Amino acid sequence: MFDKILNEKLLHLVWERIYINTQNIKTVCGKNIYILSPGIYNPHQGGDFINAHLVIDDIEWHGSVEIHLTSEEWYKHEHHKDPFYNSIILHVVYQSTQTSIIRQDGTVVPELEINKILLPNFFNFVQRFNTEPILCKAHLDQLDSSFKKGWLQELGKIRLERKAQNLYTQLIQNQNDWNETLWQEFAAYFGGNVNSEPFRRIARNIPYRLIAKYLHQKNWIEALLLGGAGLLDNQDFPENYPRELLQNWQFLAAKHGLHALPPGTLSFLRIRPASFPTLRLAQLAAFLVANPLSTNLLLEPLLITKADIRVSEYWQTHYHFARETKRSAKKPGKAFLQTLMINALLPLSWLYAQLMQKPVIQTRIINIAQNLTPEENYITKIYRQLNFPITSLLESQATIELYQRYCKNYLCACCEIGKKLIQQNV
Repeated sequence: MFDKILNEKLLHLVWERIYINTQNIKTVCGKNIYILSPGIYNPHQGGDFINAHLVIDDIEWHGSVEIHLTSEEWYKHEHHKDPFYNSIILHVVYQSTQTSIIRQDGTVVPELEINKILLPNFFNFVQRFNTEPILCKAHLDQLDSSFKKGWLQELGKIRLERKAQNLYTQLIQNQNDWNETLWQEFAAYFGGNVNSEPFRRIARNIPYRLIAKYLHQKNWIEALLLGGAGLLDNQDFPENYPRELLQNWQFLAAKHGLHALPPGTLSFLRIRPASFPTLRLAQLAAFLVANPLSTNLLLEPLLITKADIRVSEYWQTHYHFARETKRSAKKPGKAFLQTLMINALLPLSWLYAQLMQKPVIQTRIINIAQNLTPEENYITKIYRQLNFPITSLLESQATIELYQRYCKNYLCACCEIGKKLIQQNV
């Protein structure tokens, strides 16, 4: 199991916290090393740690330290061709292969192998990180609930920030048009895991500025979306309403030069009727009519939970064309709208607040996420069983971040929980 957790990030932690026996350590060439300062972690180009202060064979060195699992990675990453790495004063590896480490300027970098000088307590404790899928599961009772909650709160903000930064590229592509960006994100979310990209393509093909012209008539919006999805053309509908949608789509497509997605782009396979793309597009149309997009939504995200979203009469008795079912409202549920908010609206609101330099809005966003009901999924179930305090949507999002970014990738050395446990047991 140590092989799974063994990665560069763990070695970064070892070097930063000096989890090695520093008595009489030598380079692979036999030079004495004394560590006065390991340096400061550097996430940018150049060495992993900058401003390190070492004494090597009685000569003081100030510079950078590069860390790899093996010697060959220096060459695999082409550091020997990069002048940014000429400031490296020590190459730290878990296992040395006695390969000479050469800088771009032709000089040799001393190398330190640490697999035999790890502190015994560190090695023994990390070896006990051995329960899938959460390696530190057996040790979590060492941490109190407040520490876990604090880390979840921080992770929730980190996830929100990361999503906001991902949206920035889309905003630029949309020429800083907030409505178009929001429209594309909403559409993708309504598409679900299977149809998110086709729904996003529909949103790009049919811009919101066009949709806004027809918001006074829900059936026209349905015609635009269902027609743009390729679900209306070349169909012989036995019912009046779909025939009307087809006529409207043909008129709008000709008027605005619109094109439908190729037939078969949307998937119905292994999807529950309540999530059929036909019904989701009808719900999306109703959502847009009830929630006209504007920066006001970015300032007041809770508005989407208060609007009266009603699908057309036809869709109250259908999941698909020509397949009548028992009547039901078929409105997007509360949980759906909450996760729509946390996955699409709140990240864009956060980005808006950042770019407009409005920290008050950011505080409001965090407060909203802290007061919404947490999601229930297989990931939250894992952490609930480990007594993590998941009491809000922000914290349920945090568990997804914790699992996907840290636990799943064995990045215990980057996780505050992993670092705390190692610190307490070394």
